[in-house]
Amino acid sequence: MPKIDPSPEDKAVIQSQIASALRCAYEDTLNEPLPDQFVALLEQLGAQEEASGGIAAPEKPA
Repeated sequence: MPKIDPSPEDKAVIQSQIASALRCAYEDTLNEPLPDQFVALLEQLGAQEEASGGIAAPEKPA
């Protein structure tokens, strides 16, 4: 079967349709609140970043 390359305009339309379908499929998920445990982890990471003055390095296992 020969390979058909879509034009740049067709690629843009295809990408737009994919993006729209993904937004539709995941809209409910995007609007769900973050779990409390995840929020706590983000807060902990933020505190580590502030303490180190930048991006927090992962903790090394003992």
